[in-house]
Amino acid sequence: MAEAEAEAGSGKVGAGEEGMSLKDKGNEFFKAGNYLKAAALYTQAIKQDPSNPTLYR
Repeated sequence: MAEAEAEAGSGKVGAGEEGMSLKDKGNEFFKAGNYLKAAALYTQAIKQDPSNPTLYR
């Protein structure tokens, strides 16, 4: 737990966290109707963390 807090405090984002952030941004673009940008962000997220099954939903 202390490691996660220290990492968060340093401004570093893990691959899984960054992948989810990209997915969240993609979701916002999707909701706005910008499907091409959303797909690009989803693809980036998957490339950064291909083992995260949530990114494929």
